[in-house]
Amino acid sequence: MKGISFLLIFEILVLLLGLLIVYRALRMRRNQVVPSLFVSSFEMKKIPDVNGFIHEIFPNCIVFGIASIAFGLEGILDEFLKFGKRVNSITIIIFLLFWFYFSYMLRKAKVDFSK
Repeated sequence: MKGISFLLIFEILVLLLGLLIVYRALRMRRNQVVPSLFVSSFEMKKIPDVNGFIHEIFPNCIVFGIASIAFGLEGILDEFLKFGKRVNSITIIIFLLFWFYFSYMLRKAKVDFSK
């Protein structure tokens, strides 16, 4: 390992993001308050059924957070174990699919629960 690559830094950031998403989602469910990480306070004013909205987005937040953690861990482990370009390409594609799905579901929930 000659130095820290840009991709490794990105994967560490995605891992940290995944941990933050899972933490904030669990806290959201416990406190019944949607953090601005998921929806801005301006957009939350348009959502009258906060509990229903939380119930709708919580599983998606957890799944995307876990996918982000897995992607970050795979990238970090790849620095030492050298899984190969094929494995890295597949994990990037899978991560992007999770990201697109999460973004879609979050937008859909905002529309469904808005006034």
